[in-house]
Amino acid sequence: MIERVAVHPNPPNHQRWNEAEIETTTTLTWQLGKLVASLPRRDGDVVVGGGGVESSSSSSQLLELQQTKNKIDTVVVVQAQPSSKLDQVIHSFSSVLTTANNKAINTAALLKACTSHLHLMQSASNPSLSLVAKDLEQNLSKVTSFYNHHQHQCATLSSLLELERVSGIHEGNRLKEGSAAMGLLWIRRSLAFQSSFYEGLLPQESDSISTLITTSSSSSTLSSCSATSTTAIPVATVASTTTPREAANQAYNKHLSPYHGWMLRTAFPASFSQMSDLSVILSTLSSDDDTVDDIQEKEQMVLSKLRELVETLEPLLIVWREEFERLGLEDVRRV
Repeated sequence: MIERVAVHPNPPNHQRWNEAEIETTTTLTWQLGKLVASLPRRDGDVVVGGGGVESSSSSSQLLELQQTKNKIDTVVVVQAQPSSKLDQVIHSFSSVLTTANNKAINTAALLKACTSHLHLMQSASNPSLSLVAKDLEQNLSKVTSFYNHHQHQCATLSSLLELERVSGIHEGNRLKEGSAAMGLLWIRRSLAFQSSFYEGLLPQESDSISTLITTSSSSSTLSSCSATSTTAIPVATVASTTTPREAANQAYNKHLSPYHGWMLRTAFPASFSQMSDLSVILSTLSSDDDTVDDIQEKEQMVLSKLRELVETLEPLLIVWREEFERLGLEDVRRV
């Protein structure tokens, strides 16, 4: 069976095309011709050359096939699938923020992307981020429940927030506990933390990937890699000497700590003490079906994808925050 899907003119880095599955128009026509020839015919049906069909009143099925063939003269068949959970997260978030309608945030796409990201965090089995993942899961459940009951009124993030706001359940910017707005507020902060953490794992423009891995990992194999044997991924903000634990603490202090009370400000940093080495983190984020055998090259691919995710989340988080501020729903109380 041949699957027909749209062809991306410039496929993103996280998508891979399987060239073996590309079929030309000639192949399509030939297979359709074989199908037509194999169908049972009544005496009134006449099959003509080239796969074309002339039909009596009893040959509507054959005419339908002929019409289908006429529509696929210029079709190129290709199948593209994200190759890992990280690829799926990038792909999901890339469709959340629309360029039309004033850069509106599609609610359904947002919830789908956040769920995909939650699955990525859970599959990574990193105990140091278990509190962040649990918090994301709980808040995602609140928002999903509200959305499922008001889908037709919550097509965008703005319409969902407005629906709750006009209902009078909030007191200004003091959001009601358990509300969808409260859940979305903390989901945004959680994603901002994760994005900042991922960015902290990336080397500066002047650093090589192997240098960053060497300073963050105790692996003698990685430590012996030459700094000139890899290509730098230019993402600034954190020096190459930053460890994953330090990157997590910096991200936490920026995005979550200002809104946490004493208990949470003690628990979260303590959980980061169990943070794995960078090589372990990158290994859990890589695809099992990657064709790359070289460990260092595979880690470079993951770092490149993390950069792509950070760049995808940045404009989304900005618009997300602007919507809360525009509607007066930016609750800055500590919990």
